[in-house]
Amino acid sequence: TGTHNLKLNGHASGTIKNNVAFLLQPFEIRVSTENEGSVKVSFPLTLVGKIDFRNNYGLMLSPSSQQVSWAVDGRFNHYRYAFNISAGNNIDSIEALVSMSGDANLDFLNIAVSIPEISVPYFNVRTSPVVGYSLWEETGLKNFLKTTKQSFDLSLKTQYRKNKDMHSFEIPLDGVHRALHHYTVVFNKHFERGRDDALAFLTDSYN
Repeated sequence: TGTHNLKLNGHASGTIKNNVAFLLQPFEIRVSTENEGSVKVSFPLTLVGKIDFRNNYGLMLSPSSQQVSWAVDGRFNHYRYAFNISAGNNIDSIEALVSMSGDANLDFLNIAVSIPEISVPYFNVRTSPVVGYSLWEETGLKNFLKTTKQSFDLSLKTQYRKNKDMHSFEIPLDGVHRALHHYTVVFNKHFERGRDDALAFLTDSYN
């Protein structure tokens, strides 16, 4: 097992943690990594961003079962995204799972935007001023999204159940053996004939 912790100071402050584990036993191997952090970043204009993340991997191998997984979770202020992928195999079944989810806060679209009159160089054109323009109201997003708090959740799971019934099949090996024996005999005859002809040719050439 190995660990590493990092502390940040300055424009980006917070902690980052890393952990790696490896286990080896007779008939079993386990490997896992864990990465997580919580960081606060200072942007220009006194803006601050809060970032939280997690990234984990896992692997387990044994004669009776095998398992692999990957999980990611990230958050930036009011925005969050996560997904999880895993797959497993054992004596009873084979399974796979994929899940995703996320949250978003679109309140900034409600802020009214004002744009003053602008003169376009070289064209002698002046744009009309815009006062109190709301993207949420004017573009129809409020009718489509209904609310500024958006989220989604998706999950997909598949499973295959193994059939444990035992079945036996008769393979006619005697027929296969007879066919192979026949071709072996024919090949040996051709080989011996070619060997004798080559030996006779070399003997005559030497004499």
